[in-house]
Amino acid sequence: MVDEDKMAVHVIEEVIEKEINFLEHKHTRKHLRAGELWKPIISQRQTFEEWEAKGCRRFENVARDRAKELLAVHEVEPLSPEVDAELDKIIASAQKTLAE
Repeated sequence: MVDEDKMAVHVIEEVIEKEINFLEHKHTRKHLRAGELWKPIISQRQTFEEWEAKGCRRFENVARDRAKELLAVHEVEPLSPEVDAELDKIIASAQKTLAE
């Protein structure tokens, strides 16, 4: 249910008037639910100086390294016997059709 507190018009006015941001406002902390704050794994949330101090790693290099990490630990689940049997039928049918 939406009420005046959840609409937060007073918060919007206060943020504009005091030139602050929503993240530091107590209303945001009050209404923030677990899991709503997203912390990116690949993109950078740091100042230029912090990024520079950590070696100036480019986004694509960080993404490539993360992909390699994921591929190194990923395990493919085997197909169920039913799906495997159905794929065998499809392959056999295709081979028969192509041989004609």
